[in-house]
Amino acid sequence: MTTWDVLSAAANTVAGIACTPKYRQTTEAGHAFVQLDHIEWPNRLGGVGYWQIFVMLPADHTDAEQFITDKAQPLYAAVRPELIVTAIRPQQTQFEPGGPALPTLVVEGTREWE
Repeated sequence: MTTWDVLSAAANTVAGIACTPKYRQTTEAGHAFVQLDHIEWPNRLGGVGYWQIFVMLPADHTDAEQFITDKAQPLYAAVRPELIVTAIRPQQTQFEPGGPALPTLVVEGTREWE
């Protein structure tokens, strides 16, 4: 299994999260995908992958805050065995050039690059 598959599978264990290993165009709350942000090679022993899991939030601000309240901790617990989680942050994300900024919850972390 690739890291994309492993992280997607971990996120999918959270009720209400439907995560795919790679990008998919969606705006439905709870839909998610895994993205490799970048790889660093801090030494000759190997690389470190910097990963992100983008989870779509409801468009309504109050509903988005409730979604974060309900899902952030379970999502952290689900991916923690597979990823050193460094941040979970809500943000507006523009995926396509010229496209709209969408409300997302982004889980960021590192994992040894294989």
